[in-house]
Amino acid sequence: MIASTVVVLISVGAYFACLWGGDSRAYLLRDGVLLRLTRDHSLVQAMVDDSNITEAEAAGHPQANVILRAVGAGETDLELDKVVSEMLAGDRFLLCSDGLTKSLTEAELAAPLDAPDGIPPPDLLIQAALAHQATNNVTAVTVEVRAE
Repeated sequence: MIASTVVVLISVGAYFACLWGGDSRAYLLRDGVLLRLTRDHSLVQAMVDDSNITEAEAAGHPQANVILRAVGAGETDLELDKVVSEMLAGDRFLLCSDGLTKSLTEAELAAPLDAPDGIPPPDLLIQAALAHQATNNVTAVTVEVRAE
């Protein structure tokens, strides 16, 4: 069986909705602060939520790749979690796979998003993950909200 995680960003007017299943993530950079919008649907995240392990222990846990929700996994309909909020001019969103988030710190994720124009942030993020010897697929998409 082939399954995949998913993260989706939808914008309507001045609002956005983010939907996800699995451990692909969405972040929002607003006023220089990186906010994680999603929560992983993984075994280790459930263990952290239940206070069985710490966030630090989760990163190197042998079952770190066990996903509890994914497109094409199981025989039931996929349930996606959702966050809805207002978008502001200057907001920057990052949608990415776990290959990126398991390779870079949140500070390393934020830096290219807050950099001046030049090399596109996804290119910088992927280059950084590969330089850190990423062990999983690395995907990055960024979206910037511009003033009308």
